[in-house]
Amino acid sequence: MGYLHEGHLSLIRESKRTCDVTIVSIFVNPTQFGPSEDFNRYPRAIEKDNKFLENEKVDYLFLPSTEEIYPKNFQTYVNVEYITKKLEGEFRPTHFRGVSTVVLILLNCVQPDYAFFGQKDAQQLAVIKQMVRDLKQLVKDYEKQIAALQKQISEKLGKQQLPSGEISVTVTSEKQGSGKLAFSYVVSNAGWYPSYDIRVDDIKNPCSIIYKANVFQNSGVDWKDVRISFSNATPWIAGDIPVLNPWFVDYYSPAPVLYKASVRSRKSEAPMAEAAVAMDKAEVLMEAPPVPVEKRIGETTVIFDVNVPTTVPSDGKMQTVEIQRLTAPASYKYVTTPKLSQLAYLTANITDWAQLNLQSGEATLYFENSFVGKSNVNVSQLTDTLALSLGTDNSIIVKREKRVDFTTRKTIGSNKTETYSFLLSIRNNKPVPIRITLNDQIPVSSNSGISVEAVELTGGRYNQQTGEVRWDLELGRQESKQVVLTYSVKYPKDKTVILE
Repeated sequence: MGYLHEGHLSLIRESKRTCDVTIVSIFVNPTQFGPSEDFNRYPRAIEKDNKFLENEKVDYLFLPSTEEIYPKNFQTYVNVEYITKKLEGEFRPTHFRGVSTVVLILLNCVQPDYAFFGQKDAQQLAVIKQMVRDLKQLVKDYEKQIAALQKQISEKLGKQQLPSGEISVTVTSEKQGSGKLAFSYVVSNAGWYPSYDIRVDDIKNPCSIIYKANVFQNSGVDWKDVRISFSNATPWIAGDIPVLNPWFVDYYSPAPVLYKASVRSRKSEAPMAEAAVAMDKAEVLMEAPPVPVEKRIGETTVIFDVNVPTTVPSDGKMQTVEIQRLTAPASYKYVTTPKLSQLAYLTANITDWAQLNLQSGEATLYFENSFVGKSNVNVSQLTDTLALSLGTDNSIIVKREKRVDFTTRKTIGSNKTETYSFLLSIRNNKPVPIRITLNDQIPVSSNSGISVEAVELTGGRYNQQTGEVRWDLELGRQESKQVVLTYSVKYPKDKTVILE
């Protein structure tokens, strides 16, 4: 409904922590207002809301008009029975009908994997949850019917769907003879991508990396008991050297801003997911022995030859093969950014990582023999040290609290000065000492009329170009430390600057 506040922003931050793409919808819904309720007087501040969303780095703002949501002659509404008849529903009989209808329309427009709702209105949240549960089951029933029909079509067509091709060979020989020809050919509907299991027993031991290949193929021919080689070559990238064309510059004419978007971040089983689950099955502690693999390093590629015959059916389903098991010395430290998340993240820093022949891919993280989450290995770095995120550690408590007595707003002459002060606290509840980097920020002025001053940083390192403030701290076992971040912003009193 817009007119955003800190509650809305907390939902946005949770979405950004969970998802690849975050979409915010703002729509003042006329159908949830009763006859005696003034729809036109509901507060609207789209420019201020848009500024908030820009500061939170939201990917898309979905801002539909009333005509787009409810076109002419709109007659279909969603009624959730029983729970809408009590409490607020007794006094606002059409309110929840409008809520459930517009939520379903917005979900169908955006098709999200996750939707984040506040819990301030408990009855409204219960209505939305009931609607999602009911309609998600209906979607699943349709998906089963579609899958059954697709299976019948596939069986009907049979081998007609298999790919086919023709090989034409011209042989030249100086004399008559006989021989055998072996053909190698490329298929486009097969491939692989890397993933990793990263295990750390404790921060005193090296990091264990299990390098896995996820292979699939849908060539129409089952690969039975074949010896597979995995290569990091990129044959789909053209081998021609790029050529620079003339670069013309002209005056910039801004294009109109498009607010509507329909974006998917990742595939899910149903478009309206209520929650995420971490793991379906308990982790088995006993590990299988590694598969015998031979690594060949060429001038531009690395090839892993799996010495055990492998069967890969032509069904497009993923099969996982372990291709390398590594132990890498690492230095460990914690990183926290309490402005965005009051959690401490353990990182492993691996030197000389280029010798490991890794590729970018998803990593499943295990710390102290427990699953802690997923992360990404990014080898597109121009440094000698590869930083791996190993998830959060609940034994380290982090807080960021506003110091109300030191947060002020003053007007002197033609200028207004706003001062903000925060107390950042960290406690180490682990039985061993730790190193931790604490990150925060001060706003950066992009206007000569706005001046920003760092008032108090408690020894933090301040980058004036980016506004980043960093503290590198060492905490002993059961030790706590606090730092203060205070800054002021001065600007003309007839202007508006959004600082929180």
